[in-house]
Amino acid sequence: MLAQTYEHYELIVVDDGSTDAATVAALDGYADAGIRVLRRPHAGVSATKNAGIEMARGEYVVVVDADDALMPRFLERTVPRLDEVEEAGVVTTRLEIFGRRRGRYDPPEHDVVKLLWRNVVPGSGSLFRRVCWEEAGGYALDGVEDWHLWLAVVEHGWKWVAVPETLYRFRVRRGTVSEEARNRREELLRALIKRHHETYCAHLADVIVEMDKALLAGRQRWPLPWLRWLLRRV
Repeated sequence: MLAQTYEHYELIVVDDGSTDAATVAALDGYADAGIRVLRRPHAGVSATKNAGIEMARGEYVVVVDADDALMPRFLERTVPRLDEVEEAGVVTTRLEIFGRRRGRYDPPEHDVVKLLWRNVVPGSGSLFRRVCWEEAGGYALDGVEDWHLWLAVVEHGWKWVAVPETLYRFRVRRGTVSEEARNRREELLRALIKRHHETYCAHLADVIVEMDKALLAGRQRWPLPWLRWLLRRV
C-alpha cells in the first residue's frame, strides 16, 4: 500500500482484537511510522470495516484485507474513474489470484442481474465513494458483507465501472472468512435475499434466464437451494 504512485491518501489499519504477539508488535511499528492504527475488541468483519471507514477523512475508500495487496498504480488508475463518471459509485479492477489457486479475474461492467446471483464485484480492491457506504447503512451480514454493500449501493441508483488492468492481488488460502462463509452459503444467501427482497423479485425472471445460460454452458449446477426458496416466497 505504501508504494502507491498516487500521493494523496491516508492509510488506516484496523486491529480486530489481535492477540498474537508478532501482530501486536507489527501494529506498534505502523503507529510509529505515522500510519493510523485503530485497536478495538474483536467485533467481526462488518463492524471492523465500518469502524475504519468512520475514522477515514477522505471521500473515496478502498478496503484491503490483511493478506491481499494493492498494485502500486491502483489509486492512480481508479481515482480518476470516480472523478470522471458521476453515476459511478464503485470502480473495480482485474484481480491477480495467488496462493492456493492461481489465475485472473476480470469483473464485468455494471450488470445488476449478474450481481443478484453472484457477487461479481470484488469486495477487497474496489474503490467506492464514502457517500455510497453511508447511504447503504454500512457493511452488514458477515460472510456476504461486500455483496450486501454492493446491492445496497446499486439500489440507491449508483453504478460500478471496471478498469481492465491488473491492479489488485487476491490471496486464496485456508482458514479465511471467505472459506468459512462458503460452508454457510445457503444460510447467508437466504439472509441476503431477505434484506434485498424487492430487488430480487423485480429481476427474478432475468436472474433465472441468466442462470439458465450458465447452466447450459456448464458453469453452474441447477437448481440452487436458495433459488427454490426465493421462488416459494414470490
